[in-house]
Amino acid sequence: MNKTFNTWTFMVLALLANLLFLVGYFLLFTLLGGILFPMRSEMLGNVLWLSFFLLAGGSGYITYRLLFKIIRNTIPLEKFFDPYFLKNRWF
Repeated sequence: MNKTFNTWTFMVLALLANLLFLVGYFLLFTLLGGILFPMRSEMLGNVLWLSFFLLAGGSGYITYRLLFKIIRNTIPLEKFFDPYFLKNRWF
């Protein structure tokens, strides 16, 4: 396997992991919202769904970035991935 294949494989798997984080956080926030607001109106429900989705997206992104920083500090990724992927301005 070469560096380009490793880079593309990692990007696809990272996308899937980020989507799993998004879904996981969304379910967690929805569960907590159902516990905190058992009786809610239709308008409050719509606002909560939107806010839970935005919070889940932000939380998933932050979790992904923290995990990537930990991996980057422990494993020398320059041996496995293309250099355009490892610029400091992205991570």
